[in-house]
Amino acid sequence: MKQLSIKGSQAGYTILESIVALFIFSCITAAILRAMGTADRIHSRASVVMNVSRIAENEFEHIRQKASFSEEIEDCTWVMISGAREYQIERKVLLPDSVKFGISEKPSLLEIELNIKTGKANQQAYRFRTLQGYSW
Repeated sequence: MKQLSIKGSQAGYTILESIVALFIFSCITAAILRAMGTADRIHSRASVVMNVSRIAENEFEHIRQKASFSEEIEDCTWVMISGAREYQIERKVLLPDSVKFGISEKPSLLEIELNIKTGKANQQAYRFRTLQGYSW
């Protein structure tokens, strides 16, 4: 008499194969999320640097206009909001030591410093200098 053997279907994955696939998928997902976070930080920083550069260019153009009309340029501080960010801008006229101590008169070309800080708790400061309207 012939014995009948019933063979079951072997289709599907084992638990070990499923765990390995899940591990590989989670590693790839973690790497992609980390790359996206880094890209977001870089984009945010680039946006701040672009805004600060634009603010400095506008202020230097304003100084050039004042210099062309021989107007006085004085120290001042103000706050500017651009987009969702707040920037604190400080303009200083840097006089040479000879003028500070009364040895000579006010020079014809002034050195002007522009400090721009972001409004965050960990403020990043950006410093620009110009020579009475001519940046260097």
